[in-house]
Amino acid sequence: MKLAITDVLPPPEFREELPEKGGWERVERELGTKLPTDYKTFIQTYGTGSISNFMMILNPFSKNRYLNLLSRAEIVLGAYRTSRANAPEYFKDNVFPEEHGILPFGSTDNGDDLYWRTLGDPDDWTVTLYESRGSEPFDYDGSMTEFLVDLLTGGIVCPILPVSFAEKEPTFTVVHIP
Repeated sequence: MKLAITDVLPPPEFREELPEKGGWERVERELGTKLPTDYKTFIQTYGTGSISNFMMILNPFSKNRYLNLLSRAEIVLGAYRTSRANAPEYFKDNVFPEEHGILPFGSTDNGDDLYWRTLGDPDDWTVTLYESRGSEPFDYDGSMTEFLVDLLTGGIVCPILPVSFAEKEPTFTVVHIP
């Protein structure tokens, strides 16, 4: 039996910056694509916060531009485009909204970025991580929450992330936005 993310990462009692009525439709229209169901459920369940005080899942409803999916994607993808233009031999991925482009959904305190590979139906998108200032990705053939479950239970080892991250008891800490 597969574990759900809520089996591994207890949801907070109180959540911040949850979707408002019609919010997902507005976000998807602005982004120009549907988003994976597991991601939308994650945001509804957890809101804005930090996984084990290290990893952030971007929330399109956050007032903080560095935690907001829409504004952060613009920043991260702009930086990747610049890197690809300057060193195309190292930065080979297409960038969303290009066909099969990468689209960021999270980051770490070390500056690593977590992306979806936007190939096919959003519920079939897989995960890619890029180390801060690195050009070699770590690819995971599964959804965002499957990746988090495998990572937090030790089912996978991601060489980009510190070993100590997966060794801790996973926690979710709500980030309070004034």
